[in-house]
Amino acid sequence: MTKATVVAARSHQSLAESGVPSWMLAAPDALRLRSRLLEDASTSRCPSLLDRFVLSADDRRLRQVYAAGIVLFNFLRKHGLEVHLINTAEHATEEELAHLRESDHVLVSTSHALPADLIPLLEFVRRHNGTARVFMGGWTMFNLLSLVHGKASSLREFGLSPRWGQALLEKLRKAGADVIIGSRRGLDTALELIRQGGSGQVIFDDADAGPLSDPELFEMSSLPEYLQTGSSAIVTGVGCPFDCRFCTYKVLFERLHYLSVDEAVAVVEAMVRRRSVPLHHLRFADEVLNYPYGRLLEICRAMVDRGLVVDWSGFLRLGNVDDRLARAMRESGCSMVSIGLESGDVDMRTYMRKDFSQQAALDGIATLRRHGIIVAASLLVGYHGETPESIDNTRRLLQAARPDVARINVFSAQPPGTPGDRAPMDRDRAWAAAAWLLKNTPDQVFVTPFESFLDVFSALRALQVPAGDILAGAAEHSREWKRMIRDDVSF
Repeated sequence: MTKATVVAARSHQSLAESGVPSWMLAAPDALRLRSRLLEDASTSRCPSLLDRFVLSADDRRLRQVYAAGIVLFNFLRKHGLEVHLINTAEHATEEELAHLRESDHVLVSTSHALPADLIPLLEFVRRHNGTARVFMGGWTMFNLLSLVHGKASSLREFGLSPRWGQALLEKLRKAGADVIIGSRRGLDTALELIRQGGSGQVIFDDADAGPLSDPELFEMSSLPEYLQTGSSAIVTGVGCPFDCRFCTYKVLFERLHYLSVDEAVAVVEAMVRRRSVPLHHLRFADEVLNYPYGRLLEICRAMVDRGLVVDWSGFLRLGNVDDRLARAMRESGCSMVSIGLESGDVDMRTYMRKDFSQQAALDGIATLRRHGIIVAASLLVGYHGETPESIDNTRRLLQAARPDVARINVFSAQPPGTPGDRAPMDRDRAWAAAAWLLKNTPDQVFVTPFESFLDVFSALRALQVPAGDILAGAAEHSREWKRMIRDDVSF
């Protein structure tokens, strides 16, 4: 029997665990920036919200088994391969490494990988198996090949170019990638190539494809019991009806595809019921879960009707959140949502194509919180046209809306030809603006910039940490951050 190993990710996307510094604190040229922002310029490591909670080594290693790995594992197993799953290369066990060494094929998913993760992932595989055919696929590969083929102009927003993408492809080949796949139908493509044999292939297929509708691919019962963790994720729809300027999601899915309500609930059931270890938290990974209006309402009601109430979280867009929807969400188990607030400045949001009003932001956040749903607001600081006035407007909206938690992402790419009247802030000024916002919004709880509260919340709810304790930890974490920042920080 053909033997394959799936590698779902390099590591959990946590600043503390992956070693990725936030706030540019550990960058070689960051001493001047640290001196400008922080009380103690010798600080070069960011505190992590997750580090506030005492977790065992197993809790950290397996806090989430990635859906991309689960789906690929079940798909290959369904087609007759002997399959083993490594959830994160960084935390691979000796038993998992033994299976890796004996595999004929190794399939590396890049759906949860940054470009900086790609070469280390290949080095990890080749260190333990120098002869297997190594496949690389997933969202990052699709973005990369789209860029190379000139079909991902939005990626240039981040200073990336086809030439950069081609150079990275060459590095991946030299590091040991035999087959590189960028396709929305990557499962079928990988299976076909496994059966055909051969190497040196780069497959780019941007044909359209819908979401996975086979609930069996989300089955947990086929996984070893130690991989049936208390948190997992599903996708019930792909694509996004919106076109935010800074978002690359349109590169992946040009059209919208949704599972029917019955199909979506069947996927929930596959995750919730057919497993040995209870599921404590489910994450809906749809890009915008509450559009079109009415679909999420039906899913929530069907979950209640079928006895599938489970603690869950997901991404919402402001603009169509009302009491009826929020009530149904809470009754089906929703405990937390993440929303893309991005800016409190109307002009900035209009340019970003985030076209909800100030009142919609205030009403949506208040409605969700009134029904007991925690709201985490994501902000983008330093984007094209950002000014001190727009940053202050963001501060004002945070003070009025009072989301439970806010997360700052800093935009500092400066692609060639950026119009001068809408140029982004330079890197140092953007970070200083973020520090100023954090320091001068005293009642707002912030997590570390770039740290996903949704990821941390899912991990801790899976371990049955009460939501109130998570919020209390986030509040103390925020106070710690604010104490680190200079009182006279400015931008």
